[in-house]
Amino acid sequence: MCPLLLLPATGVAQQLRPQQHIVVTLVDSVPLANDLRPGFLSRVVVRRGSAVDTVPNVLTSGMPAIVGDTVLIGVASDPTDKSRIYRYSVSSGRVDLLALPSDLVVGLTGVAFAPDGRAMAYVRFPRDETGIGVVRSWPAGKVLALTDPVPVPVGDVVGGGARWRDAQHYEILIESVGYGWLRFRGALNQAGFTVDTLGTTLPNN
Repeated sequence: MCPLLLLPATGVAQQLRPQQHIVVTLVDSVPLANDLRPGFLSRVVVRRGSAVDTVPNVLTSGMPAIVGDTVLIGVASDPTDKSRIYRYSVSSGRVDLLALPSDLVVGLTGVAFAPDGRAMAYVRFPRDETGIGVVRSWPAGKVLALTDPVPVPVGDVVGGGARWRDAQHYEILIESVGYGWLRFRGALNQAGFTVDTLGTTLPNN
């Protein structure tokens, strides 16, 4: 299982606000059996108040994310490249393996979840030299918003990602041809986007 990719490699920042009553730690780390990818696999311990639970049968190589009343542990890909995400429910202690959208290529772009866990945002790269910002409900996957296609640089390395300001407001960032970084700002309860250019450097906030 690979780590949960909340951040794209381009450095788009996603500031998640952990639920104050939930604490996640990694324990019992063992080295990865992979010479090409150093790191460790660990068990996940979730604490809420006086309750402590070690998530069964799942190891992760990255720090899980607290999203709403759940813990997103990591992403698993099968031989057909279909990606699914391990989600632990703090209230029930149950672990579910949920399918991610088929147009979300984990490793090519990061995915950002709203702090309350009800929506997700990312950039879709359909391999036609464009990038499209996507907002979906989570976990149902209903499309809530799509940006217009943006021409992106040709090559294996493309830039794009998303971040949430709060449970309603999001930003989608796409590295374009000719304009540098484009930022699409939107809200779940409003149609349309505010679009501006950021040049070649992304802001930290």
